[in-house]
Amino acid sequence: MVIAAVMFVVIIVKPLAAMLTVRALGQPLSTAIPVGAAFSQVGEFSFILGTVALSLGLINDDGWNALVAASILSIGLNPYVYRWARRLSSGKITKTLPIVSSQRAEINPNHCILIGYGPVGKIVHRLLKERGVEITVIDLNLDTIRALHDMGTNALYGDVLRQGTLDEAGIATAGSLILSADIDDAVEVIRHARHLNPDLHVIARCAHLRDAQALRNAGANVVAAGEAEVGVALAEVVTAGDERACSVAAEHRESIRRSLYNGPIVPKVGSKSRAYKSYLGK
Repeated sequence: MVIAAVMFVVIIVKPLAAMLTVRALGQPLSTAIPVGAAFSQVGEFSFILGTVALSLGLINDDGWNALVAASILSIGLNPYVYRWARRLSSGKITKTLPIVSSQRAEINPNHCILIGYGPVGKIVHRLLKERGVEITVIDLNLDTIRALHDMGTNALYGDVLRQGTLDEAGIATAGSLILSADIDDAVEVIRHARHLNPDLHVIARCAHLRDAQALRNAGANVVAAGEAEVGVALAEVVTAGDERACSVAAEHRESIRRSLYNGPIVPKVGSKSRAYKSYLGK
């Protein structure tokens, strides 16, 4: 009973209080829900407070055991609670999105929105910049955003699932969107972006082949799965000594990709190869 009472306070009461506080400060529900979910755990500092309380006789052994058990359970459950809260808040965003006007602004095919500026994002950014592409970076690392601003790059600090972030980045007129980071809510991001700009060319990254089809179903034109692309690169190194024409070698790479993406793990993807080449200007 003691453990159940502690878990109720930690999982229900504490997040609810945090959510209401954020709402009282004027933040939207799409922000308040994830913030509240982030508080649904007993932090490590509670062990220090519990030890002091136990030594002072403020709690007994049952109270200490309940604190330890609640800490372990809440810390273990917190990632799942937070992920559920993010999806719930993104669902609320989707339901409240305004209807896209029939008189849409003209698309700028040279404008690309790049989500994530990690190791992969930096490579993509450099290659696009060399081609003269107009890039807007969205990232949750404030130091990264400041560094990009110092470099003269258009960068935006924000959560792409939060209403208004993609709008501020110019999604309505952007020609392409690249998700360079493998994020849990990529499907929701793609659906949101597609709603705001149906003509958007979306390229998404994922770590595993098993996740590729869900991203395509959400509206991604091209999906690059880490497992497949690393396998293609390694196979190309092995066959580098073959005397093949460039066109034959390229078709060999694409045949490997098709066999991976169209295999039993992931259903057939259709014209992925042509879309990929078209985007790279080949």
